[in-house]
Amino acid sequence: MTRHTLRAALALPLLLATLLFTASGCEKEPINSDVEGFWRLESFTTRADGRTTRPERLFVSIQLWVVRLGNLPAATTPGGSTGHTGGDPSGAGTYTGRYAYSEEEGTVRMWDFSTTSEPGVPNYVEAEHLMPYGIGSTDTTFRILEADGHSLVLQSDYATLRLTRF
Repeated sequence: MTRHTLRAALALPLLLATLLFTASGCEKEPINSDVEGFWRLESFTTRADGRTTRPERLFVSIQLWVVRLGNLPAATTPGGSTGHTGGDPSGAGTYTGRYAYSEEEGTVRMWDFSTTSEPGVPNYVEAEHLMPYGIGSTDTTFRILEADGHSLVLQSDYATLRLTRF
């Protein structure tokens, strides 16, 4: 066997093994695909006074233990990921928090919201920063009233949020 043939004979199984491991890689499945995903906040109704707010262009992303709140103007302007509003009249910044889903209780919990002004350095936010999203506390548990993959309705002590898949 020539040297070139020997290399080719060894390279083919190595290539096939690499392709096999790559193709069978670890793809993360959603915990609950009817809850996780990209959502547009259509409205929220505060429970204390029954007032309904219809924010413009506010979005919620829920995926694998992480929730991200953002507005399109903030996401498309320089510095938008730091929580600056980018001139958005709603005052809504962009925030990242932790998320947990309880199938037994039919709830989701969102907490530890922060912005990042420097990579890897979280700046935890106060509850008033989350109010434009209908979230009244930095640690909120929502009861899932509806989750069908197209619409999501969450209710906390503070408000009822209505979201549609984006």
